[in-house]
Amino acid sequence: MTSDWSFHNKQLPCQSTSPKLALFLCLVAAALLAMLFGSKSTKRHGNDDKQPEDLIAILDFFEKLDKISTHDERGKNLGMTIRYLDQFTKQSIRMRQMEDRDGCQDDTFSVMHVKMIEAAMLAVKIYHHEDKVIYMALTVLTIIVNGHDAIQRPLWEDPSSNHIEFIITVLRNSLNRAKMDDNPSENNERLSAEVQRKGCLFLGGFDNIDASAKIIELGGLHAINDAIQWYRFHAGVCKWGLWAAFNLCYDRPKHQLAFVQIGGVQSVCQCLKNNATCADVARHGIAILFDIMRETAENAETSTQAKMIGFREDLQDLLIESMDNFPKDVEIRMMIQQILGTAKR
Repeated sequence: MTSDWSFHNKQLPCQSTSPKLALFLCLVAAALLAMLFGSKSTKRHGNDDKQPEDLIAILDFFEKLDKISTHDERGKNLGMTIRYLDQFTKQSIRMRQMEDRDGCQDDTFSVMHVKMIEAAMLAVKIYHHEDKVIYMALTVLTIIVNGHDAIQRPLWEDPSSNHIEFIITVLRNSLNRAKMDDNPSENNERLSAEVQRKGCLFLGGFDNIDASAKIIELGGLHAINDAIQWYRFHAGVCKWGLWAAFNLCYDRPKHQLAFVQIGGVQSVCQCLKNNATCADVARHGIAILFDIMRETAENAETSTQAKMIGFREDLQDLLIESMDNFPKDVEIRMMIQQILGTAKR
């Protein structure tokens, strides 16, 4: 039995946002949600607005904790782990804002980024069953990694690094735990949904064609699709899951084929149906369909498959409903008109 407010069982209200504000909203949301899911009161530590404690010392804390085998001992350090990740979130936001303001990345920041990534990955490794830790670590990783090719590259290009594969596995395990919980509390399900939303943000940030190919090879696109299927009434998961899928598949016929083969078109249709009043879900979902259904020499077969699936899913009715819901959104209207025109041909 599922709760009557469940994100995969009941629609929740959605407020539309402009895609131009995406990065800004990510940073703001990260700060707010870190406070929501982080330690109840970081002010009691007396350094809420100061620099984080020495990164080497914090990394040493996680490395020592990793060697502790007893569950009880690790449990005693859970609060400290959350405290450190909370500090990392705030510091990474400040660093990102300074980078955006100055238009460049400082060498000192690069070292700090690497150390924070190491610490966040260790935290997830140690507490891979704790959604609160996973969420906060993903928040740190997303803020640091997204938009920084130099920082992203070692994560997917280095043969000795399994960071991407590990995160994908952690996301899928977290989702499986949520599926097995027949009667979750509202807080637990909200947190589980936030883990998936943040995972989509993290994976979708790797829009380099080689990086996206690696993520798809490791099952990342499948993990994103599973997330939006399960949390089909959670506008945030659907919005950023569709955004991530679009980034990984845009203008890449092989990736588009992979998306169609795992049931991606059906997932998009479900998201459009269940979040009909959310402009961002509509925009990102329709953009994926628009890209896949644009018939080219490279994707003709995939385009045909997508159109056939769309016909079975009553896509035309969903698209017309989206035009009615967002009559002033030029992007949505133009993409829908193109899709419907293409489908008729």
